[in-house]
Amino acid sequence: MTGDGTPDLALGADGENAGDGTVLTLSGGPGGVVTESGAYCGPTAPAASAAAGIGGVLAK
Repeated sequence: MTGDGTPDLALGADGENAGDGTVLTLSGGPGGVVTESGAYCGPTAPAASAAAGIGGVLAK
């Protein structure tokens, strides 16, 4: 996701935020996942509609 050549991690939670969903991302580094690098994309970040369940595909 970051384009730096190391694997990154994305987590989906389609039931979060009263069913609107969320996506959480963590960057990868040479030693694994960098927990201090997280980004949170709630339903307003991608301009999703109410009850869109963003992150649902990742959660399954």
